[in-house]
Amino acid sequence: MAKSVPSNATPAMLEWARKSANLTIEAVADAEKLQPETIQKWERGSGTPSLSRLRKLAKRYKRPLMVFYLPAPPTEFAVVKVRDFRVLTAAGRKFSPQLCFAIRGIQERQAWAAEILEPDAANRLSFPASITTASQVSDVARELRVRLGVTVSMQSDCVSTAEAYQMWRKRIEDTGCFVFQVSGIDVEEMRGFALSHPFAPAIVVNSRDAVAARIFTLIHEFCHVLLGESGITGAGKLHFSPDHNSGVERFCNRVAAETLVPTQELLKLIPDRWMWDADNVIKRVADYFRISRPVIVLRMFETKQIDRDYLVEKLRDVQVEPRKRSGGGGPPPVQRALSRFGDSFAQLALSAFQSGEIHGGQLSRLLDLKLKHLSELESTLQSRRLATAV
Repeated sequence: MAKSVPSNATPAMLEWARKSANLTIEAVADAEKLQPETIQKWERGSGTPSLSRLRKLAKRYKRPLMVFYLPAPPTEFAVVKVRDFRVLTAAGRKFSPQLCFAIRGIQERQAWAAEILEPDAANRLSFPASITTASQVSDVARELRVRLGVTVSMQSDCVSTAEAYQMWRKRIEDTGCFVFQVSGIDVEEMRGFALSHPFAPAIVVNSRDAVAARIFTLIHEFCHVLLGESGITGAGKLHFSPDHNSGVERFCNRVAAETLVPTQELLKLIPDRWMWDADNVIKRVADYFRISRPVIVLRMFETKQIDRDYLVEKLRDVQVEPRKRSGGGGPPPVQRALSRFGDSFAQLALSAFQSGEIHGGQLSRLLDLKLKHLSELESTLQSRRLATAV
């Protein structure tokens, strides 16, 4: 039997990597089938993991192996603080490891994109980020629709909510804002988050959520970007509540709702004595706007069609359930990469590779895609550009 090779990893880095992943000693010990005392000793410098064990820990903490040989954590490895805007958040609450990894991964890609884009001032976000929470909601929503170039008829002409989601996503990406999707995170913890930046702003949507709910999240998070606010928002079943403690959340909810369901258009669709057939009316209006029923109920409250008691009752009845995961093997690699990172980011990474600014390994890591799929990625992006131009 081969003798194990000691890693001699830096104890402080072992502790830092675990804590930065929001993992307890007990959780790591259970997953790695170790005694908690063993991990404690390694982190204190009383012994060291074998090299093979270190590789497993590096994979669990999602850190490169070389990190564990640094004398101390460098500042560039720190994950930027992301504010938690949610109502149902206990003091001192920590994000799950899955959410931490998702934030870290998007921030790393955002930092890379910013480095590429910042030298050219023309790459700054094309939408004016001059709004504040004191801005008139109807004015912001109207301007947002105009700048994105989406009319109500375009919205209702979409054959499905999936098509509507892709339309809104594409229009937001065209402003210079990246739209990413992440998986493996409970919708009760996160529906979306925004990372503001003048050159590489990013919106992140939970792909586990229902498509109709993701549309609202897109606009809600875009509002955060325009406000210059970075944060986790919209978790759980209070996503559409008008009673958020945060003034920022309340404002972004109202802008998103007014943008997706303009007041004048909504009132045209609500018949007299509609409450005799309330469920069918709500469904019909939601289908027209290609949006979830909770958003319609919220808009009916905001336009004084219903009172608060009825709002609370109806929100319970029409709450959108998270998307059920399929039992299949998932989409093909290129489709999966574009779904996760978006056409805009994928094109930027591909262009950087083609110009020699990054090598193949960097491109593969940025898109989590093997290079053997490169030609298919190029042809898919080209066909999508041509289809949009028509």
